[in-house]
Amino acid sequence: MRLTVHVIHWNSPESLLGTVDRLLASRGVSADVTVLDNGSEREAVERVARGLPAGVRLVRLGRNLGYTGAANLALRETDPAAWCAIAAHDVVAEPGCLERLVDTAARAPEYAALGPSWWTEGFGACLRGPGRWALTRGEWFGPPPGETPPVADADWISGGLLLIRTAAARAIGGFSQKLFAYCEDVDFGLRLRRAGWRVGVVAGARAWESGHTISNTGYAYLIMRNSMRLTLKFGGPGALVARALAGYSLAAKALAGSIAPWRAEGLRLRSRGQAATIFWAVTDALTGGVRRNLLRTNHEL
Repeated sequence: MRLTVHVIHWNSPESLLGTVDRLLASRGVSADVTVLDNGSEREAVERVARGLPAGVRLVRLGRNLGYTGAANLALRETDPAAWCAIAAHDVVAEPGCLERLVDTAARAPEYAALGPSWWTEGFGACLRGPGRWALTRGEWFGPPPGETPPVADADWISGGLLLIRTAAARAIGGFSQKLFAYCEDVDFGLRLRRAGWRVGVVAGARAWESGHTISNTGYAYLIMRNSMRLTLKFGGPGALVARALAGYSLAAKALAGSIAPWRAEGLRLRSRGQAATIFWAVTDALTGGVRRNLLRTNHEL
């Protein structure tokens, strides 16, 4: 079977080239791979262009549209009658991963999105199971699924690797570009379920990720800001206020840790960075803002 696979890339050429090679080597599925470059630096995208195998298409988007913008482009380019896969540039999938996802999709037409189980590096241990959502805590992962049932129902599944029923995704409007990146997979899964579809993790399909390109500060900021936006979207103003108060409380605790004289200077600096990140994530979730300096910083939380 042939499967359209779109890989979203940003400034990580070596990871991307490894991901593409593994997808092309998939067992039981012939992957037609397109790389969507999200405005990477010139050196990075040129390395990608030189290293891609023959037959793999490279689309230079020219600017960073985020995961959501690139994923929506992938959905627009895919035959609405077909399934497609969307992958991050750092996913490491077993040779039979796509085959298991596709076979499950053929047997379970009630599902609109399927994903693998996620493992530690080298497939040493299953790391996380189906994504769950709660208004009081946002997104989280349930326990790792066992080998039975073959599909574990989820509220959402990780955007690191998704097999998507294109028509269903288009019907709900694709991914929310207001989120840019992180928690967009949560929003996508919840909206599919609202529309009557099921979302699931295929236990026998296995993958792991080598790590995000964005700084830890930017990652933490986007996760908290976007998660709180989803709290408003799916829970209303009261739920958002409750989470905002909890968030500001965390920021205050981190700030207190940043001025405690008995702590080492490095720990105080780390707490100061945590306090600022949490404060601005909560504030921007309430106001609709975006703290672009936090997305660019190299400071590690």
